[in-house]
This record gives sequence, C-alpha cells and structure tokens, in this order.
Amino acid sequence: ALGFVFKKISHKFSDIVLAFAAGIMLCAAITGLILPSLEYGGTTSIFVTIAGIFCGALCVNLIDKIVPHLHKLTGVDDEAHPEIQANINKVLLFVIAIAIHNLPEGIAAGVGFGSDNIGNAITVALGIALQNIPEGMVIIAPMLAAGMSPSRTFIAAMLTGVVEVLGTLLGYFAVS
Repeated sequence: ALGFVFKKISHKFSDIVLAFAAGIMLCAAITGLILPSLEYGGTTSIFVTIAGIFCGALCVNLIDKIVPHLHKLTGVDDEAHPEIQANINKVLLFVIAIAIHNLPEGIAAGVGFGSDNIGNAITVALGIALQNIPEGMVIIAPMLAAGMSPSRTFIAAMLTGVVEVLGTLLGYFAVS
C-alpha cells in the first residue's frame, strides 16, 4: 500500500528506499540463508552453499534474458515507447528477483511453523514481514513510474507475495 501512496517519488528518495531494502535483503540472505547453509550443511557445506549462490545467479541471468519478452504483462506499447519499455524491463527484472528471493523466505517461515518452536516461527515471520514493507515500496513505485497501470502493478506485486506463501506451504509440509 505504501508503494501506491508514493506514486511520484524523487530519484533521491527512490535510491534511499532501494538502498534500505537492498541492505535488509542482503542481511537476510547472509544471516538467514548463507550462514545457516554453512552451519548445517555438514562437511561439504561450503561447496553446496557456493553451488546454491551460483545457481541463483544463473537463474537471475536467465530471467534477464527472458524479461524483454515479458512486455505484454506491462500493458505498455513497446514500439510506441521504446525508452519506457527499456525502463520497465529493468523494473521487471528487479520484481522477478524479489519473487525468487521470496521463495526461500517462505520456506524458512514454513519450516519454523512446521517445527515445535512456534515462538521462533513467529519471530522469523515477523522479521520477514518487516523486511517485506520496503520490498513492497520498491516493487510498486518503480512500476508505476515506468508507466504500468495501477491494476497490473498491484497484480505483479501480489504475485511476488504468492511465491512466498507457496514457499511457506512447501516448508511447512516438508517438516511436518
């Protein structure tokens, strides 16, 4: 909802929000994914962790190749506005990266709720929810600024959340 409040944001404010969200996401990735992978991965944890990081980078790179073909989702005529479409492609890559990032977040929350320690599960869920606030802002505001309609922007933002819900269910059923 905050992303819709700030429809026209200055470049400086956008940079601040993006930096804040990037910092939270970097911290969450390191402390919530990479370090636990190294701690609980056994004797080959360093290799599994490095392979996971490279697989994630490969996925984002492949998605970068696919993004130009996603212009139909935006509702913007790419032939009439090629400069707008180039900006939307960058925004969509960012949105897809956040959707990919939401899957392990959801799995982490689901594993927490599937275990016996509900207190830890609620702590993880609250931490993820707090981190999702700036994510929502950085997803919505740039899509609106790039020319996407509010309804398409809302649907795209909601789909990134659906990925997290699916991850939560996957994590919950994996351990329960």
